[in-house]
Amino acid sequence: RAADGESIPSLAQEDVLFVPLSHALQPRTRATALPSSTVRPHADTLACIFFTSGSTGMPKGVQIEHRGIVRLATQFECPGRTAHLTSLAFDVSLWEVTGALLTGGSVVCIDQPTVLDPECLRRVLQTHHIQTVMLTPALLKQCLHYMPAAMDGLERVYITGDRLDAVDAVKLKAVSSARAFNAYGPTENSIESTVYELQANEDYANGVPIGMPVNHSGACVVDQQLRVVPKGILGELVLTGDGLARGYTDPTQDEGRFVRLTVGSRQVRAYRTGDAARARPSDGMLECFGRLDRQIKIRGHRIELPEVELTILEHKMVDDAAVVTVQRSRGGEVQPYLLIIDY
Repeated sequence: RAADGESIPSLAQEDVLFVPLSHALQPRTRATALPSSTVRPHADTLACIFFTSGSTGMPKGVQIEHRGIVRLATQFECPGRTAHLTSLAFDVSLWEVTGALLTGGSVVCIDQPTVLDPECLRRVLQTHHIQTVMLTPALLKQCLHYMPAAMDGLERVYITGDRLDAVDAVKLKAVSSARAFNAYGPTENSIESTVYELQANEDYANGVPIGMPVNHSGACVVDQQLRVVPKGILGELVLTGDGLARGYTDPTQDEGRFVRLTVGSRQVRAYRTGDAARARPSDGMLECFGRLDRQIKIRGHRIELPEVELTILEHKMVDDAAVVTVQRSRGGEVQPYLLIIDY
């Protein structure tokens, strides 16, 4: 139904309140455009749905609640100006916007052509006196290679969305005085789950750690029976706490991913990431070593290698196929190998 009581025939079957833009923008009606129940969400109220960035198969709709967003704002306060660099289809965009607006900061929107041009990006960041940015490892690598001066003037740099190259972590600390963080987390745990602050003069022999859980969240490493393993032992990273999504829009997809886990003497809800990890023996910092299955992530996109192989095999000339990942100077790439038998 519309706010003025008129029905909207094409969407009449939906239980949704529609507010005409002209009505909402009128000063006298702006405050009463929505019922009070709509503007007072609770912690477990659904905030948004993000679809996992699968480039193969069917992406899953992940239902994120308000508590998951609030916990990010309390962990990653972004006073001053934050750059909004990412597409709204990418979950990090929610962090860019709410992390600033919920903690008294402001957001500066930057268009994609500017983001992809290192010199233009540097100019915009410095012209608008940007203090906080969230970068994918691919974008960080591009900036460090072509325009390291883009890091000048920044106060906080968060790298997220994919595995951070240790070489780039070292370069970043060498060219920038900003505090820099490696942030890890799947969409299913409200964008970010753990964070590690980069330190100068580290060599990252085992890769850049993903750190410790953010506010009101938990992370532990378990074996195949979902039993927590000691520090130093490799296992599967499992996430708990307020960041957990409500589940997928298709509840049948929850099975095997959203599970019950015994932590100490308590049974808690948890999300199985499918990532291999361990807690560093010296300080408990979490280290991630890639996937336990054949799912990979390139430039923030989840890719199922078996599904790529099956798609290739659908071609009548291909007898067999294998797909692997290779590391190039510009980042990871998918590389297929085909067997074609000419009878």
